Amino acid sequence: MNIAVTGANGFLGKNLIYNLKIFKDNKIFEITRKTKKKNIDEILNKTDIIYHFAGVNRPNKKKTFEKDNIELTNYICDYLIKKKLKKKIVFSSSIQVKINNEYGKSKKICENILKEFSNKSKSNVVILRLPNIFGKWSTPNYNSVVSTFCHNISRGKKINILYPRKEINLLYIDDLIKILISLKKITKVRFKVIEKFKFVQKISLKKISEIILNFEKKRKNFYIENIDTKFIKNLYSTYISYL
Repeated sequence: MNIAVTGANGFLGKNLIYNLKIFKDNKIFEITRKTKKKNIDEILNKTDIIYHFAGVNRPNKKKTFEKDNIELTNYICDYLIKKKLKKKIVFSSSIQVKINNEYGKSKKICENILKEFSNKSKSNVVILRLPNIFGKWSTPNYNSVVSTFCHNISRGKKINILYPRKEINLLYIDDLIKILISLKKITKVRFKVIEKFKFVQKISLKKISEIILNFEKKRKNFYIENIDTKFIKNLYSTYISYL
């Protein structure tokens, strides 16, 4: 299968591509900020499915949301409609579409663009409204609070928690990747929004920091943490990836 991945250098993109390469029948085409439009066109022509992850969530300027989160989505959909190409698209949206912030607004606009594309082209489009994702290759101080905590604590740096009691929903990257790969097989769904995922852990910021601080304490004493639950095991795997 020919597969395109936008945002190929990002957290989701890198993890998905790594796993897709395990299967020899997959041919992967990477789209990054440096990919020229003529090359994007060539990729869109020959791919069966597009995993659309490109975008930003913490830009310095509000206009960047429109440029990076919306323009590429518009370009992809307009091109496919113009060329009368039916393609399966899996889009990484966010639970923040229900929050009145710039990031959530930009993701909602992309969802609407993709829904219109699905209706016009009769293409399969799956929207994933993702919670907080954590795991290896996540960028500290950008992708997730878990990566920030792991990075800072493993280096003896202080962590600042403004709202320690705040609870967030966490989904491990490897669990998400399994879902993403399974979506290759979907053929009958025209347009679908997925908001609920297995293995989501609701936990406070304070509790996350305490667990990771304990990992570091035990490591210094040459002691391996008791990883008796799936969540703790995944959190520990994430932590040691930052050492």
